[in-house]
Amino acid sequence: MDELIFFGLLALAAVVLGIVLPIVALTKVGNLRWELNKVKKELETIQNHIFEGDPPSNVQADLSSPVPDFEIKPKKPKTKGPAKVAAKTTTPPPVVSKPAKPALPTPPN
Repeated sequence: MDELIFFGLLALAAVVLGIVLPIVALTKVGNLRWELNKVKKELETIQNHIFEGDPPSNVQADLSSPVPDFEIKPKKPKTKGPAKVAAKTTTPPPVVSKPAKPALPTPPN
């Protein structure tokens, strides 16, 4: 008896999923098809604008205002102040003395 209930519920689930899943899939496919058509129309509008010179109807450009001029200022080189330069030139370099060579050992007689 338990097997009959189990297989009955399994058959009911298969029927419900067999109806619900295709409806969900068709809805998703319909939405994707609508978005694809929308993108195709936008692409055609852009291609017409680029290749034929016609501006898209939904774009309103304000060409009366001038483009702002940007000034490019050269960077000032980093210079050291006179005190720092004078301090570096007046200090003598450190004196490094060479170490004395060790005496060679004398051979035994």
